[in-house]
Amino acid sequence: IIIFIFSILLSLNTLSVLGGSLPSNYENSNVPIYYTYYVDDDNIDGPWEGTKQHPYNKIQDAIDNAYHNNDDIIYVYNGTYKECIVINKSISLIGENKDSTIIDGERKGNTIWVSYNYIKISGFKVINCIDNGFSSGIHVRMKQVQISDCIIESNTCGIRTHHFNNISINNCIIRNNSAHSIYVITTSNITINNCDIYQNGDPAGYSGGISITNSVEYETQSNIVIQNCKIHDNFYRGISVGNGGWDGLGYTNVLIENNEIYNNTRSGILIWESEVFITNNLISKNGEGKARYGGILLENTNSLVKIENNSFKDNNGFGIHFLRSTGNSVKFNDFIGNNRQIGFSYEDSITSRNILIENYYDNLKNPMMKIFLGVCYMRYGIASEKVLPILIFNVEWNPSKEPNCFF
Repeated sequence: IIIFIFSILLSLNTLSVLGGSLPSNYENSNVPIYYTYYVDDDNIDGPWEGTKQHPYNKIQDAIDNAYHNNDDIIYVYNGTYKECIVINKSISLIGENKDSTIIDGERKGNTIWVSYNYIKISGFKVINCIDNGFSSGIHVRMKQVQISDCIIESNTCGIRTHHFNNISINNCIIRNNSAHSIYVITTSNITINNCDIYQNGDPAGYSGGISITNSVEYETQSNIVIQNCKIHDNFYRGISVGNGGWDGLGYTNVLIENNEIYNNTRSGILIWESEVFITNNLISKNGEGKARYGGILLENTNSLVKIENNSFKDNNGFGIHFLRSTGNSVKFNDFIGNNRQIGFSYEDSITSRNILIENYYDNLKNPMMKIFLGVCYMRYGIASEKVLPILIFNVEWNPSKEPNCFF
């Protein structure tokens, strides 16, 4: 009997440590596996208890009063919630409908700031973070965060994650943000899946697509997946992956797969000193016809990129342009209707060794080979102040006679 009583007291003490007094709508005698709190902006006069009958009026009130259990749920009914919220507990924040459950930051800060691990956010329209060039609709500063079924629009940056790993972004619409749609900085284990990303960026300087960059010298990040997305009509680039200008490799084990990347004003994809596999994408109508723009631009990337089974169609510049990049593999792709199919430019080297195998070209004239011309800029003079352009070429032998792809 004494042991039994002691166990009950210990259990009650544990409840107190977890959350202080129990919520008014706690019904069971045992600690729940999870608990649901409700929020409805129509409950103006109260009482505000987090129950279905008496929901909180503000999302932040529900977060502040929630337990610290990993499976606690905050369910938000349709409405417009004018607040900037901070998620500082492991919870699931669920909106009733992403079209009509709106979190409006009113240009006062990051609309959602995630400062704790193991967070799920789903079913919201997230708008109007502060317009200062650094803030976001959703700013993630912790690991193990899942964002799904949201509309993220009219912010500076749509989603930004910085130095924390294991982030997934699924089934989201990210549009009309004035800077990057998704901005990943020095972060590993990122999955972006089945998102529609469009009309982001600013012609004054912000690239509107997905930007994945490194901010730490010689600290390589890894495991990035971008798949099944539509990335289109953004300023500058659809996707960029690189080392941020720091020395050392930027990212490894990056997969860009099964996407439609089109109508971005410069490059559909930019890769800078990173290891990337690009496969089964439709890359079309990118670029403005200027030098180096178009489908894919590889810059300072040697023997790191594999480009296979993609369709390059009607890009206004190049299908692929290699800038100071050699040893990369281009296999089984289709090049149809591009202004120029493949181009090369180098500095102080006349070697062009990118590997071209069984690609299809709609303008092939010689069935035995396809010759691509490029240019190398050789510096000379006492202080290397002069530049001499030298014509170079790369040959693909026995290109494919029929298209490889069916999209």
